[in-house]
Amino acid sequence: MRMDESRQIRILLVEDNSRLRATVRELLQWQGYRVEEAAHGAEALAVAEVAPPDIIVTDLDMPVMDGAALIQRCRGLPGLDHVPIVVMSASEPDAGLDPMAAAQVSTYLVKPFGLVELTNAIERLGTPC
Repeated sequence: MRMDESRQIRILLVEDNSRLRATVRELLQWQGYRVEEAAHGAEALAVAEVAPPDIIVTDLDMPVMDGAALIQRCRGLPGLDHVPIVVMSASEPDAGLDPMAAAQVSTYLVKPFGLVELTNAIERLGTPC
């Protein structure tokens, strides 16, 4: 079901694998979300500082700045400190993040996951203010 464009949730998708990023972007856009992309944490941080998204969906294992560092940086910046973060990773939650970073994640999805799991996680996190 596509959502009303006036209530579009803005998602920042952070994934270094360009094919996976494109697939997830297309699936989210098909569901009615507005999606911005970044290939690594440093790029995501630059995008998010200009216009904070409603939700960040990020991989953990990336070059330049990994997802754990991105989470830590976001939590230390006004405007990004309360943005919900969904982690999508091939690692189990206990192996992918240190306890401090794990406590700052809203949802953790283990790859491979389905579109329904991702959209359910996003919907649970609410709508934009």
